Amino acid sequence: MKSSKTSNASPLVCSQEASLSAVGAEWADVFLRIAFGALMLWECSRYFQYNWIEDLYIKQQFHFKYEWFTWVDSLPGLGMYIIFLILVVCSIFISLGLFYRFSTFIFFLCYTYVFLIDQ
Repeated sequence: MKSSKTSNASPLVCSQEASLSAVGAEWADVFLRIAFGALMLWECSRYFQYNWIEDLYIKQQFHFKYEWFTWVDSLPGLGMYIIFLILVVCSIFISLGLFYRFSTFIFFLCYTYVFLIDQ
């Protein structure tokens, strides 16, 4: 004889459980978005605080390049400051959920650019 498990839960209870799990997933997404934005804000603001932008990207004449990205070079003068300012603004927008997809895409492009400048 096969024993079959039957659910004694009513459809209302099942729908409540499904909605509670969906709400939990939404809160997890919100937490991760805020945490990522805050961490990236902290990371990018340190470049301004310790003057790393000028020391690592503007004054430095030689960078170790990635093999297929030797054509990527740092911007002169205020260009790198503008890139990091964009990173800071995008990380604030990501934390707040403002223009989230656009901010995430621009943050990805700028962060990848900074990453590819030096190995």
